[in-house]
Order: sequence, then C-alpha cells, then structure tokens
Amino acid sequence: MSTLSTDMTIESSEPDANSDVPENALLKYRHLRGLSLVFVLMGIMMHTIDSTIANVALPHMQGSLAATIDQVSWVITGYIVAAAIGTPAVAWLSARYGIRTVLIFSVSGFVLTSVLCGLAITLEDLVFYRILQGLSGAALIPIGQNIVLSCYRPEDYAKAMGLFGLGVMFGPIIGPTIGGYITEWAGWRWVFFVNVPFGLLAVAGISVLIKDTPKDKHLPFDSLGFLSLVVAMGSLQLLMDRGHSEDWFESWEIILWALVSGTSLYLFVVRTITAADPFFDRRLFTDRNFAVGNLVFFFVGGNMVVAVLMVPVIMQTLLGYPVDLAGLLLAPRGVGMMVAMTLTPKLFGGRDPRLVISLGLIVTAVALWDQAQMGDYFSSTGFIRTGFFHGLGLGIIFVTLGALTFNHMPDDIRLQASTFFNMIRNVGQSFCAAVAMSALARNIQINTSELGESITPTQQSLQYLSSTLPQLSTSETSLAILQAGIVKQAMFISYINNFYALAIITLLFIPVIWLAKRI
Repeated sequence: MSTLSTDMTIESSEPDANSDVPENALLKYRHLRGLSLVFVLMGIMMHTIDSTIANVALPHMQGSLAATIDQVSWVITGYIVAAAIGTPAVAWLSARYGIRTVLIFSVSGFVLTSVLCGLAITLEDLVFYRILQGLSGAALIPIGQNIVLSCYRPEDYAKAMGLFGLGVMFGPIIGPTIGGYITEWAGWRWVFFVNVPFGLLAVAGISVLIKDTPKDKHLPFDSLGFLSLVVAMGSLQLLMDRGHSEDWFESWEIILWALVSGTSLYLFVVRTITAADPFFDRRLFTDRNFAVGNLVFFFVGGNMVVAVLMVPVIMQTLLGYPVDLAGLLLAPRGVGMMVAMTLTPKLFGGRDPRLVISLGLIVTAVALWDQAQMGDYFSSTGFIRTGFFHGLGLGIIFVTLGALTFNHMPDDIRLQASTFFNMIRNVGQSFCAAVAMSALARNIQINTSELGESITPTQQSLQYLSSTLPQLSTSETSLAILQAGIVKQAMFISYINNFYALAIITLLFIPVIWLAKRI
C-alpha cells in the first residue's frame, strides 16, 4: 500500500525545473544556470578573442611604436607562450584556493593588464603587459569548461560542449573581424580597452552567481613535475613561434629550444610515472577516450587557426581587400560554428559520437578542398561559402569530441582533465600554425623558382605582350612586372597546396577517432 502511495505521489508531483542540473553544479542558484554561464563564457571569450584580435592591428602597432615586424610579433608570441606556461598550474591553484577565487582573480588581472596594454608607450612595455595578460587569462578556459560541464549530466555533455565551444572556438574566429573594425575606426589601443566593461561585468556576475569549492590547504604540490612541464611547454611554444623566422634547425636558438623541450618533457613523463603524488593524476592517461580526444583535438584546434591565418593574407595581400572587409568575410566561419554547436546535440543526440565526429571531419575536409579548388578565382562568395562549411564541420567535431572525451571522467579529476585538454589545444594551434607557415614559405620559394625557369624570351605570349603593351617597352619594367606576377602566382599555388594538405590530413583522422570506445 505504501508503495502504491509513493508511486501515485511521484506521478502527481510537478516536474522539477532544475532536474537537469546536477547537485554538484558550481552554481549558487540552480534556476539561474543560463545567466550564470553567460558571465563565465564572457570571461572565456575575452581570453580567446584576445589571442587573435591583435593580429590585424600589428602593422599599426609597428608604426606607432617604431618597431620591426619581427619585434612587434612578440606581442602575439608573448601572450601565447605566457598562456601556455600558466595553464598547467590552474587545477592545483583551484584546488588550493577555490575555483571562484581563482576565476575572479584571473578575470580581474586580465582587465587590469588589458588597460596597461592599451596605455603602453614602448614596445617593451606592451610585450611585458601582454605576457602578464596571458598569465592572467590562463585559468579562464579550464575553469570555465569545468563549470559548464558541472552544470550538465554526462548524457548532456554534448549540449555543455556546444555552449562552451561558443566561447572557445568562436572567439578566435571573430577576433580578426572585431580587431579590424576597432583598429580602422578607433585605433589599435582600443583593441585592449574594449575588454574593460565586459571584464568588470564578468567579475560582478561570477562573484554573485558562482559558488566556491572547498580549499585544500594541505594539497601536495609536485614542484619537479610542474617545473618540467612548464619549461617543456614554454620552450616548445618558443620553438614553434620562432622556428619559421629563424629557419628552423639551421639556427642554434631553435636547436636549443628543441633540446630543452625534449629533455623537460622526458623528465615530466618519468616524474608522472614514478611520483607518489604526480602533478597530473595518472588516471587521466589510462582513459582511452581521453587520449584519443586529445590527439584529435590537437589537430582540430590547429586546423581552425591555420585557416584563419591563411585566409586574411589571401584577401589583403593577394586580392587587395581592405582590413575591415577581410575581417567581415571571416564571420561566416563563426556563424557556421554557432549553427553546428546549437543544432548538433539536437540532431545527433543518441547516435554514436564516433560517427558524428567522422561526419564533421568529412564536412571540414570538403570545405578545405573547395577552398583549394577556387584557385585564382577567389571571390567574396567563395570565402563566405567555404568559411561557413568549414565552421560547420569544426563545430560538429568540437561539440561531440568534448562529450566523447569527458564522458567517463570522474568529477574529482575533471578540472585536471580540462586543464590538460586545453593545454593540448594551445600546443596544437602553435604546432600546426608553425608547420603550415613554414611549408608555405618554402613552397613559395620553390614555386617562384620553377615558374621563373619556365619563362623564356622566345615564348610567343611574351613577344605578343611586348608588342601590344607599352609598359613592357623597357627591359627593367618588363622584369619588374613579370617578377611581381610570378611571385603572386607562386603564393596562390602555395596557399592552394596548403588547403589540399589540410583537407587530406583531416580525412586521415577519421580512423583515429574510431579507436575510442563508444559512450
């Protein structure tokens, strides 16, 4: 009788509006989940947008600060390296001082250093403040991902990753668009000042809506594991960022960074295997899905960055697009990602994640192949079409890959997993960008040489042009025009080859994802 009564009570009761929010969600008010996550994502987007927003402003900074292009590039390099160095410590700091405390400190530091960047008078000051900005923002993505995942049950992690992805993957794509407009109409300093109102709003919202976690004042700290990992990540980032400009292993500087990175990484692996309390819990590396997810994400993050780096150069250098229009034409990639992250959990919920990720990889590869097929006929319509589908494919991959990677991860090491996951993303972006840009430069030299060798004075086409175009009447003018045309065609061919290579490599990751276990 009591059982019947209980059943009837359950059937007649109103459904809990917060039944999809786990009890361990890091929210003070479960019914305000959406609003709480808005403030968390605001902090994430500040950090990710700043990784690319300054790219289009570099020429303006160069002129304003009287620097060479190699010197001003440290504005980007310093930020990336600092973020990579600061990321490994996030999990330990959060366990030691509490997640909300570290998050508030991180956002506040990011706002302060943004102001200092905007006020910088010399290049040295700007690079120093950018390093501090990268260190301050290192905690935003791992902690933000942990908070988002805590607000959903494991079966809804695809929804969580879709929401989280709007900040992580969307930010670097819209960064150049926003940066182009701000630089064009307000000056490069406002690229940094724009963070202030959003940062202050995020601090206020996080302080009120996010609850802190218990503080473990006696938490052991593996100093050797931490130092070896930080040195490995920092030297690897410098190797990747400096390799192209220093002609890779022709330079003793690059050889030094490679030796330091390899030795430090070896020490970290040994320490992780042998230490009683390693810096990263060994359980992370025994999870097959976590290992596969990190391997695929290493390339997916790099795939996105390489495309975003190459397309603006094609637009501005080869096709003459103004900076604001070039930034606007990058927006469809972000729209495609937003559509995918919104619809993927609804359209593919319950299906094998490996199949969905394979679909995303195919869509991404087709978009890159289509980009390569445009050849000399790059157009605004082509950029919009290929950008949208490239973003669509990446969005499908990111949402489902996150769910596959974290589905079996215990709550007590989820923040460590998120920290490692995002550290791999940083390394993957630097590695893929460095390899792609190096291959691009090398191919431009080879293609220029081959095209130049194919042109001879006896060619009928050249003789015809000489007789019909008066600007080719002098040998000096002829050589200058021919050289400019050859270099332009060599650059087109090199970019096209890079798109082909990205498309093929993307398809090669399809069998890799099937190494993961189905969830």
